Order: sequence, then structure tokens, then C-alpha cells
Amino acid sequence: MSSDMTDNDAVGLDLIVGKCLVDREIKEWLESGKLNFPLMPDEEQVQPSSFEPVIGEEAFLLDADSSIFRPDRNSTIYTRILQLGRRKTRLSLDGGMEVMYGQSYAIPIEGNITLGPNESVRASPKSSRGRLFLNTRLMADYSSSFDTVNHDEIGERGVKLWLLCEPLQFNLVLYPGLLLNQLQFDVGNPLLTPQEVREVLKRYSIVNDLTDGTLTPKNPSVGTRGLMMPIGLTGKHSEGVLALRVRRNPHPIDLKEKGVLPSENYFEPIMSKDGILKLGGRRGYLVCSDDFYRIPPWLNGEIRMHDAPTFAGPKHYAGFFDNGFSGEPVFEVISYEDREIDLSHGAAMSVMDFSRTAIPDKPYGKDRKSHYQGQTGLRVSSTLRPFDYATAAKSHPKLNREVLVQDARRLLRHRKQREGFEPASEEVAAALFGDVQDGFFLSRYECEEDPLVLQPIPYVMIFGKDRKVFSYVRASNIKDYGDKRLFGKHSIGLGGHIAPTDAPHFIMNCLEREVFKEEVQMFGDHSRPKFLGTLMQYDRPVDQVHLGLVFALHAKGAVKDNEASIVSGRMLPLDELLSDPERDSRYETWSKVLVPHLPELYERSLS
Repeated sequence: MSSDMTDNDAVGLDLIVGKCLVDREIKEWLESGKLNFPLMPDEEQVQPSSFEPVIGEEAFLLDADSSIFRPDRNSTIYTRILQLGRRKTRLSLDGGMEVMYGQSYAIPIEGNITLGPNESVRASPKSSRGRLFLNTRLMADYSSSFDTVNHDEIGERGVKLWLLCEPLQFNLVLYPGLLLNQLQFDVGNPLLTPQEVREVLKRYSIVNDLTDGTLTPKNPSVGTRGLMMPIGLTGKHSEGVLALRVRRNPHPIDLKEKGVLPSENYFEPIMSKDGILKLGGRRGYLVCSDDFYRIPPWLNGEIRMHDAPTFAGPKHYAGFFDNGFSGEPVFEVISYEDREIDLSHGAAMSVMDFSRTAIPDKPYGKDRKSHYQGQTGLRVSSTLRPFDYATAAKSHPKLNREVLVQDARRLLRHRKQREGFEPASEEVAAALFGDVQDGFFLSRYECEEDPLVLQPIPYVMIFGKDRKVFSYVRASNIKDYGDKRLFGKHSIGLGGHIAPTDAPHFIMNCLEREVFKEEVQMFGDHSRPKFLGTLMQYDRPVDQVHLGLVFALHAKGAVKDNEASIVSGRMLPLDELLSDPERDSRYETWSKVLVPHLPELYERSLS
């Protein structure tokens, strides 16, 4: 730079170098009318250096047999849609509309924008949408490009924005007013050159290793294209799961829901002893970076979607990283290669670009609903329930085992009532036990949320003299107990899953093992367990996949807990339990159902 540079020259260079707008500057554009978008009350649409617009009330299904819909520099998007004739179908989003995998939809964004000289817009799907492989490509009136809008094309006029929505892996339910994508606003060219990235890395530890909770700065590779991003295939934060592969599930994902649908229904875990991930079949995968990134407050980042150092195909569908983001980025990838691709740990996935900005008033994660701040490993969309990696990896003995199951309809035919406790005659018991004996074995991972098969659970109550029943509290340690849905609950029944080692007399041998060898110690004589009936409930997912085979026995001596799954236990008078006003909140579902029946069950077990 010349030593005699003037202030005017410096101003000119600022325009050439450029910047990306931050929150307060975006608000200024909103107040001035350059950005004419409806705002929600909480203002969370304005992020540190991006803005999230809402979609409108209608959509247009575009004929799948026609060529890809493209915006045109000489036309509005609505005119282009009208020109399709019969190759379009107008739809309403009011009340929810399902958009189908493999189809294309044009959806208007509420509001419009006006750009001045040297100003432009970039777009990317939101993280919660991109991780569901919803490709939302920005389109604007009088602009020929996807995902970018600039003043040179649209001029000074205000233009309407649209999204070309393409569900690439799942069917989804959309509503008016949803936030699907995010916009960044540039003045000039804000992108750092590779040399500038190297200079920033000397002063700020953007790329780090996170092991055992400790951040250690790394020396990343910065090539001619920019900061290289390696894939992490150790599964160090996900119980050894290397990647999540999309399941072809026809049931739609409702984008209004949050953390309700089990992610295991939509993704399957990929394990590999040799650390090799095989991509193929144009199937979607979630994989994570090997590095932990800390974006400085004066920069934001973006992963290049189609940089191809390892394979052809998109590397992300939500690539923006606002100022202040910290965590391990997740890649949403689909291979377009004709053959299967082997990826190994540390392979270069893509490149991260950086844009210079001012420091925002509220960086990512600070006083914001920043769902992915500090993320490590494979994080699914916040729309779904978090993935249970411990269960998927079968990383503790209570879940890494096979249990006996049977066709749910075959077992339920022995009941007249839909739910609750139902007494059973000797004839019913004989037929039911025969069907249980004829069951088959599945891993608990495969059947824990499958209502088409039931897991029969021999469940025995221990009565004592003077009308008492053994009551205990379950542990809150998954390695000791294995079912976090029942942690900390009181119970009056002992039992568990039937294992292959319980053959040949599955029910009685299971009772012998669970009650007399594992869970409790009984001192003195006791009666043989007597079968009293069955128990079925639908209150929660844990109840819906288990059928209780209710037994009772009488102990003449003391009963003491004998397993880590039991925190404490004691003989409790029936009258005390029946009169407890908080019993419904204290006791797990099966015990809660059985408590009102205790007097009659006590008497029946004596006969």
C-alpha cells in the first residue's frame, strides 16, 4: 500500500474488500425498508450475521417430468411459474402440507428486498432443516442465479424472494410462517483470501482438537482453495458410531414439532471396526468434522457445498456458521459417484470460507436460542429427538443382549381388555405360556420401540406376613439398570426380560434368575410364584412394547435388595401404600396399575 494513500482511497478499498452485515446492521436495513420482511415477536430471526425469513401460505408443486425450474433475469418468479401451464399445481400450506421426497416446490418468502450498488445476498438452509436434507434454493425476481442475489442483476427495484424446496431424503410437513433458510447480506466482497486465513490462524485458534474435554489448538491445512476440513471417523463423541445413514421412512417429519419423533426411525447408525465409511446409492449421511471450530466474533464461516477433494456430491445443506459459533461441524453428504466410495478418518471433506464482519451485538450462543453451540459428534436436527448412541452402539450390557419377543397380536389375543391388569384362568395361562415359549429373540435395540412385537416380562410381587408387599426404588445409572425411562421410580414388582439362557422353560427360569439370583435375597421359606394374570399399558413407549406376566409369592422371612439396579427396598404395609396420596407420582406405570388390586392379589396368591 502506498504511503501517500488518501482517505478517499481507503474508503474505496473498504468497498472492494467488503463486509458481511451483522445483527445491528441487518436491523438498520429492516428499519430503512431495504429489507421488508415480517418479524416475529422474539426477533430471533436476526442472527449474529444472518436473517431468517418466514415462508408464505401457498406453494406450487412443479412437474417432476419437466426440466429443472430456473429463475430468469427477465422475469418474476411468479410469471415463470404461470408459464408452466399444466406443469404446476397450486397448493395451500394452511393447516400443514406434506412435501414429498423427490418433488420440487416453489414457495414464496414473505416480504421483499431492495439492494444498492455493490450489495448482494447469499442463502443457505437453516441447520435444523439442512440436517433433514431439505434443500432450499433461494430464487429472486429478475435474477438468474440460485442462492445469490446481487444489485447488478436486479437493479434498484424491490424484488420478491422464493424458495425452490426439494426434500432430498424425507417427506416433510410445512406450515405458513416457518423459518426454512437464512440470508446473509454482503457489501462488497467480504471473503478472506487463503493468505488472510493463514494470518488469522496465527492469531486465533479457530481449529482445535477436543479430547477428554480439553481443547488443543491444531495446525490446519490451508490450500489454494482455503481452510481444508477433515472428516472425523473415530466416533469419539458418539459411542463409536461413525455416521448416521438415512432410513427410507415414508412417515413425514412435522417441522412444527421439536424433539418428539425418535431420530432412530429416520437414521441408522454406521459402525466400522476399521474406521472406513462407505458412501453410495445417493443415500444421505450425517458425518462430523474431526476438528472443533471456534469462529471469532469478527468473522463468520461457510462450508462449500460442492468442493470435491474426495468425491462428487454435496457436502452440506446448512453451511453457515455465525460469529461466535463453537463446536464440531456436521456434514450432510450425498455421494453422486457411480460407484461406492470409501472414506477414511481425516480425509478432506470440503473447504470453509470466512467472511469479515463487524463484531455483532449478540454473537452466536450468547443470550440466544443457539441449539448447536458447543456441539460434538453427530448431532441430528433439533426437530427430532436426540439420537441414543449408547443404545445404538449397545455399549452397556443391559442393552447389548437378545430378549425373547412374540407377535403382539398373538399374545394380546389372550386378553379381553385393551389395557390394565386382567386376571387369567388356568386355561388362558396354559395357552399364553405356550405362545411365549414359541417366541423368538431380537436385540433390545431392534425391539425397544417396535409395537408389532411384545416383550413378555415375568413380573413377581413378593408379599410378606401381616399384609405387606416388597417395595423398592430403581437406580438411576444406565449401566446398572439399562432403562432410563424408569430411573428413580418406586416399584412393587421384580422381573425382567427373558434371555436365551433361560431355555428350555423360559418363564419360570427367568423368574428364578431375576428374582432369586439377581435382584433380591430372601431369608427363610417362601412359596412358589403363582401366576395371577397379565398387564398391558399404553401410557408411554416403554409400556407399549412389554406384556407383564404377573406373579406373586409369599416370603416368610426377610427380603433384602441384592442388585445395583435397586437403590433401596423394604416390606411396606398394603394399607400404607393404598393410602399414600402421592403413589401415582412415585410409582412406575405397572406398579401404579397394580396397587389398587393388591388386596385381592394378596388373597388370591394365598389360595
